[in-house]
Amino acid sequence: MKKALILLVPALALLASCGDAIEIPDVSGSGNVPVVDPDVPLSGDVVFTATIEALPDGSQAVWAQGESILLSDGASVQTLTNRAAAGQVAEFPGKVTEGKTAFVAVYPAADGVSIDGTTVSFEIPTAQTAAGPAYKVAKASGTQLYFRSLVSVVNFSVGYEGVTKVRFQTTGGNIAGAVTADYAGETPTVSATEDFVEVTGAFQPGETYTFSALPGTYEGITIVAYSGDKATAHVSVGEVDLKKGLSVDLSALQQDIPTYRIT
Repeated sequence: MKKALILLVPALALLASCGDAIEIPDVSGSGNVPVVDPDVPLSGDVVFTATIEALPDGSQAVWAQGESILLSDGASVQTLTNRAAAGQVAEFPGKVTEGKTAFVAVYPAADGVSIDGTTVSFEIPTAQTAAGPAYKVAKASGTQLYFRSLVSVVNFSVGYEGVTKVRFQTTGGNIAGAVTADYAGETPTVSATEDFVEVTGAFQPGETYTFSALPGTYEGITIVAYSGDKATAHVSVGEVDLKKGLSVDLSALQQDIPTYRIT
């Protein structure tokens, strides 16, 4: 399996903001200077502009033409497609229920994603073969959508042959499963239901592999590698900080040193 790191270049998701007067991007600039968009009732054909927050490392994701989002106006949820050329600002034409002033959107418009009020739901699978969609969410009181990331990516490798599965178990928080992003406040509050991820494949020494995870600071991660049904490597990692929209690299897994009992 080759390296498969999926961050939004659109990516990915990963997702946005809120309130009567919310912070949204100045689309004439970098996409990260918030401005106030007044609560002006909209109806009929509307074009939403969308930008993505800068990531913690200072990098800036861009949209690709033809990418899709889900957008809720509180009365209906529709799929909108970017008509603009690739760049930092996307344009999503849509149709709005008359008189609506509050909108929630999620990228990408993938199967299993839903919007209920200000809550976005999706899944980070506990069984993965590579990193999945980099979900993002946005909230607005007008036509400018400012997307914020909801997902991190973990990179790892193995230092020996024969590995078929690697299990990552967290301490101090859940990393995957059914995910909800509650955007009732100024920033999304994200939670998940499971504290582990298992990555399967025919792992090759020196290759980099990835999986999706919920961002957060975890007290630790216990890693167990399997060759078939047999556990062949055990590693404990101390505090790990997974930042939204970014990836973190773990040291290569090394096979356990066998112990012998002389009789």
